[in-house]
Amino acid sequence: MKWFVILIIFLKSATVFAQSNKLISIKNFDYDYLNQLIHKKINSIRSNSNIGELDKSEVAINASQKHANYLSKQRKITHYQKNTKNKTVTDRIDNYTDKFIYAAGENIAQSYIFKPSFYINNKGHRVTSSDSTYEDLAETIIEIWVNSSPHYKNIIKPEYELSGISSIILPDQLKVIVVQVFIKLKRD
Repeated sequence: MKWFVILIIFLKSATVFAQSNKLISIKNFDYDYLNQLIHKKINSIRSNSNIGELDKSEVAINASQKHANYLSKQRKITHYQKNTKNKTVTDRIDNYTDKFIYAAGENIAQSYIFKPSFYINNKGHRVTSSDSTYEDLAETIIEIWVNSSPHYKNIIKPEYELSGISSIILPDQLKVIVVQVFIKLKRD
């Protein structure tokens, strides 16, 4: 019986280890898994800063997906769209809810997979990464945001209660774009 319990513990540990080192697949990109990893890491940062965790919001997810799709077609990073109905993050949120939004924010990052990419950290140093696992990619996205003052302020803004994360891959460029939308609803 003791050996059986040890075997179960070993198999569970191996599964967790394999999952944390899950290789990125271009053909079967696991958007949900990447978004979930980023959401957990964001909430860990908030928790370590004694700030409440963000709940997932379908409204925020839909707004972030709409913008990720737009960015993939534009092939450039911007917080604004040309279409006046979707121009700002608040406009995009309003398309999915009739509730009054008290505050909204948006973080966007892009990184490359299977080839070197870099960002500048908050000390002004160039940091290079070459991500081949979802865990590494999620960590790179978090580092990009943490090392950017406006993005970090969104992450730790205590007023934000809801969040939605979407990602999209551009296989021809080996590029992944991630959009996170933050929401604070007005209370009646």
